Amino acid sequence: MQRRSYLLFLVPVSLAGCGGGGGGSTTGGTPQYQAMITASNAELKGSATGEIVGYGTVGGQNHAMFWADALGSGASDLNPAGHTFSFANKTDGSIIAGESDNLAFVWTGTSSATAVNIHPTGHTTSYANWSNKGIIVGDSDDKACYWSSAAASSFVNIHPAGFTASYANSIFGNLIVGCGNQTSSGNQHALIWTNKSSATAVDINPTTCISSCCNATNNGLTVGLGVTQSGKAQHAFAWTGKTAASAIDIHPAGYDTSSAWSTRGGLIVGYGIVGGQPHALVWTKPSPTAFIDLQTVLPSNYTQSSALDIDSSGRIVGQGIIGATNESDGIVWTVK
Repeated sequence: MQRRSYLLFLVPVSLAGCGGGGGGSTTGGTPQYQAMITASNAELKGSATGEIVGYGTVGGQNHAMFWADALGSGASDLNPAGHTFSFANKTDGSIIAGESDNLAFVWTGTSSATAVNIHPTGHTTSYANWSNKGIIVGDSDDKACYWSSAAASSFVNIHPAGFTASYANSIFGNLIVGCGNQTSSGNQHALIWTNKSSATAVDINPTTCISSCCNATNNGLTVGLGVTQSGKAQHAFAWTGKTAASAIDIHPAGYDTSSAWSTRGGLIVGYGIVGGQPHALVWTKPSPTAFIDLQTVLPSNYTQSSALDIDSSGRIVGQGIIGATNESDGIVWTVK
């Protein structure tokens, strides 16, 4: 099964529901539906210019997958030899970060033969969540960590004091973001590490939230989600700095819950839920009104969607569900 253990919120395990929905005032380019990638139970989780990664079901098991372009060309099953299941989570164009059989793996190329097991010695489970310029972040035995190269021996534990568990979800430069479970309250709080060490971890949980988590960071903008003290609802959040005070609630009106999963070039992607029905969303700036419901630009046979990553070219990747058959397809949007 796919692991999302660092989320303690209201994110659905599987997508279900109907399309349509509204939008908000926007700036910048206009998102367009580009293509769908067919594979059994496909979900596109990461994109870098020239490649897309995610997973598809092969022989009843989820396998990490690579696609060379948005039309599904050059598909490659990345599942390591001898392993049962795997997921490709993110790519920076040179290293694909992911997991196989609950062990951290990276791929240094676009075939299963390039899989490298980076699981640290003596640990039980580990996961590689993101890669950036050769640095890989993730968690091992529920403790945030990073690898300085595609080798198990480069493992560094950055679990901060005062937390029973922690997760590193994204990296940009020296900045790592994620979340941790407080020892005192048990609540999950958004964390930011300012220089790749446990001592530099800062709790940036918004003052309006009971709990929160950072999912991605890029060029000074961090995005994720929080559960509000008022209404106990899950809202998408953006942080424009390295403090709790920089948090902005970007939850769009008319949606029951929302979450932000990635950011690039000032754009933010994620999804919002209306009556239990998820719609892929893109925010053109960190504001609750500057959003577009990407469900509205999909072909009508898709009745639900999610957006999980965006690359430097403005390509957004995620998942769409065909209502009549419940078929799950990888979906690509572009912002032009």
